[in-house]
Amino acid sequence: MSPVEPAWERLEIDPRSATFPAAASVAGVPIWVFHLRDGFRGVQAMCPHEQRSLGEARLVGDEKMLRCAYHNYTFKLANGSGVNCPGFRISVYQIKEEDGGLFAQPVPAS
Repeated sequence: MSPVEPAWERLEIDPRSATFPAAASVAGVPIWVFHLRDGFRGVQAMCPHEQRSLGEARLVGDEKMLRCAYHNYTFKLANGSGVNCPGFRISVYQIKEEDGGLFAQPVPAS
């Protein structure tokens, strides 16, 4: 039996007028939404290292990774795994644009 896929949740962000990264929440959990060249990606709001905001993080590695602005911890946007910080990972969210809005769904931890 395959696992049940989490539902897509509409975000309170207008992609046409928002400034990115944009703050949102999924199931009451705060996240940041980043606008990439090929779409959007969401990440948990705080870096797991010292609980600093990832809203100030930088996209790196051809927008495939996110680097925390405070201690340079870097995470893969595909699955949240730490690149230069063993033992650390972040929650990431698929984001899709539909009907003039953005919708989020957690990416399963791998």
